[in-house]
Amino acid sequence: RAEEQRAELIREQAARVEAEAAHHRFQELVQNLDAIVWEMDVATEQMTFVTDRATQVLGYSTEQWIGQSKGWLEHIHPDDLDKVVSFLRSVPYDKQASVEYRALASGGRLLWLRLLVYVVRDERNAPRQLRGLTVDITERRQAEETLRMSEKLAATGRLAASIAHEINNPIAAVTNLLYLINGAEDLEPTTRQYVRLAQDELARVTHIARQMLAFYR
Repeated sequence: RAEEQRAELIREQAARVEAEAAHHRFQELVQNLDAIVWEMDVATEQMTFVTDRATQVLGYSTEQWIGQSKGWLEHIHPDDLDKVVSFLRSVPYDKQASVEYRALASGGRLLWLRLLVYVVRDERNAPRQLRGLTVDITERRQAEETLRMSEKLAATGRLAASIAHEINNPIAAVTNLLYLINGAEDLEPTTRQYVRLAQDELARVTHIARQMLAFYR
């Protein structure tokens, strides 16, 4: 019996060591993820777990997230607050859901975050916890905004080029007509002066059209 008890004790110690090692590996894996891993109690809507990545990304300590009554809401941009709260209260129970929103870091810097959430149920199949990842997507959103601005500029340039081409044709015709009128020998001095003024104004319009083409290029 003593040998059996000793063998059982050795097995329990080995199992405990393995469990501690597995827990350490899990903690190391979660803490090193390039995302904030968090857990929330559904009933109280309070954070019960958050990784150190929250401090690295947003500047708030884990103590400001855990145990406080909805303290985690403070980092959400006021204009997106209702959207995020409504999303968390209506996460489907049978699949993962996500939402993107603006956040304010502790220094006031604006960030874009993506929230991925799934529901954990209890033994009665009722929602017990929300678990999820929060990923910093600021660079991606900035790249998308830059691309949108580039597309707008390209569209504006194409429009400018189209307008310039459309303007150039009638300008050329009117310029030629004024040249012919100005070449008439019986033209009155006052009329000839008006023709030259019209030619000067057409030259200005031609210059503007060339500037629009240069902008397009």
